Amino acid sequence: MMTIKEKRSKYLNIAVHVLCWAIFICAPFLFASLRNEVVDFSRFWDSVIFSLPFIVVFYANFLFLTDRFLIKSKNVLYFILINIVLIVVCVAIFHQLHMLLTPEPQPQLQPDQTLPPPEGDRGNGRHGGPFLGDIFIHQSVSLILVGALGVAMRITSYWFKKQVEIETYKKEKIEAELQNLKMQLNPHFLFNSLNNIYSLAAIDGEKTQYFIHSLSQLLRYELYKSNAETVPLAEDIAFVISYCDLMQLRYDKNVKVKITNEIPEGCSLSIAPLLFISLAENAFKHGINPDGMSEISISFCIFDEHSIKCVVKNTNFPRISDGANDSGVGLENLRKRLEYLYAGRYFFQTKVIGKYHYAVLSIQL
Repeated sequence: MMTIKEKRSKYLNIAVHVLCWAIFICAPFLFASLRNEVVDFSRFWDSVIFSLPFIVVFYANFLFLTDRFLIKSKNVLYFILINIVLIVVCVAIFHQLHMLLTPEPQPQLQPDQTLPPPEGDRGNGRHGGPFLGDIFIHQSVSLILVGALGVAMRITSYWFKKQVEIETYKKEKIEAELQNLKMQLNPHFLFNSLNNIYSLAAIDGEKTQYFIHSLSQLLRYELYKSNAETVPLAEDIAFVISYCDLMQLRYDKNVKVKITNEIPEGCSLSIAPLLFISLAENAFKHGINPDGMSEISISFCIFDEHSIKCVVKNTNFPRISDGANDSGVGLENLRKRLEYLYAGRYFFQTKVIGKYHYAVLSIQL
């Protein structure tokens, strides 16, 4: 069942076709009026008859022949032969209709004039042989051009329809993959947080209670915001800051955490949710030295009015993956989401300089 938008598009398309053919039929009268010639009904009828072959050839190619023989079966030979037969038949029918329905004008004679004797092979061609030959040559060229126009329009329409279908498929595929990535993100975040609670529980029960309460607030944000297309930039950054504050409770004085937020108050920019949290998780996961001091620095700033830049710097203590606790989901998830959501509008790079690991992410919003 067609939607309202599809119905409107269909009716508009029909209206455009009707208008174009009306202009085509009435064009001789428009030029006649410019030349101050007399326009009568017989001339209008002659124009309608003249237009019929063009209408038949155009819509035969536009509605049927192009689909059947070019797009589906790709049988060019049959397509050409059928069009040749169609054009010959249309010219012959037009000739007969022209002879039957359009009376030949009679010359106005002076009293001292007489009609010339008929000549079988001369005259305007209505009752002689030259009409079909001359008219076929001239009109067949015009009909070929009109048929070609119908083919071009149908192929163009088919191509645009296919492009829309391809884009729709790509969009649906991307949305499905994004949803899958979000479903991966939630367990990944929760898994890391539960590991932190497990480690903290053996050290400080009071902090563990606070950690669980704060974690519930973060999970509430993730639950209700992760399915949104965009969230206010300030809210997403606040989520990252809350996460860092919570993580600092676990490590206490062993980790020096510095967060610089240069986002102006009242910032109206929006962003896809939960992009920066992967960088913060990665910093805490691979930037902590269990036997000494560690540093983590996260900064946010706006540049070019509509672009956000996040720089994460942490001491580099990479863990050896055991295949269970370090699946690399976070950053890989982030890269895929960035490519889907901000293709061509983001820069993301990670590198190690000396004892520090850097992650730089900038997005044009």
